[in-house]
Amino acid sequence: MIARTLDDALAPIKDGCLLAIPRESTGVAMEATRALIRRGIKRLRLIALPTSSLQADLLIGAGCVDELSRQSG
Repeated sequence: MIARTLDDALAPIKDGCLLAIPRESTGVAMEATRALIRRGIKRLRLIALPTSSLQADLLIGAGCVDELSRQSG
């Protein structure tokens, strides 16, 4: 399935989802982060690959995150 809009692409992300967050140098879509914050998503569990990033910081600061893990490698 190809999402036609950003909202369509983000629709499967619900409160409590587990998300992998790459570092900024990988071309993170920051508008997706802002859209999740606007939606008021809560209780996200983030896995930072390999370290947390601006995207994770924004989600944490907005109160969207319950848990942050780091994946080495």
